[in-house]
Amino acid sequence: MNEPRLGSDLYYVRIPDGQEFGPADRSTILAWETQGRVNDTCQIRSHDSDGLVGFSAWKQSHVQAYAQPDSPATRSRYANTNVYGDQIGRVEVPGNQSVVVPRGRANTVLILGICSWFLCLSFFGAPICAIFAIGLGVSELRRISRGEIGSEQTHIVWIGIALGTANLIFTAIFMLYGLIAAILT
Repeated sequence: MNEPRLGSDLYYVRIPDGQEFGPADRSTILAWETQGRVNDTCQIRSHDSDGLVGFSAWKQSHVQAYAQPDSPATRSRYANTNVYGDQIGRVEVPGNQSVVVPRGRANTVLILGICSWFLCLSFFGAPICAIFAIGLGVSELRRISRGEIGSEQTHIVWIGIALGTANLIFTAIFMLYGLIAAILT
């Protein structure tokens, strides 16, 4: 392991069980963070003092001032954005975990819309699938408008809603035609 340079800012890292590691310079501690060895449960102290500071406070006061504009230290640690562009409602993701993007149900809406047409011979299956396609599709459009999921599959949701609506109209016309034919005969 490389010895830290004399004259540079050196720090000790205390993990939750009380063990201390170091001395290490700023770049080494940041490397430990990306490796998952240091996180917000750790404390940092300077090599010439006994005062402990939480890792997140140390990082904010000692690293942000020295960071390059597009370095990992200046990038947002938040997983998702919100509609208003502020920090409210964002979820902080630890450095050793990845962000999971929520997926929509656009494909389910489309499949229900298509199934409603394959079940046209069944007077019960077609309307049920069509109603579920429309209801789930409207729910997905609301989630998209609130920004909970991405808008990449909006067109798929609209196709599923259109298929379900067209099937309900077709079923209503067919049933009305059948009712008129039954009355006239």
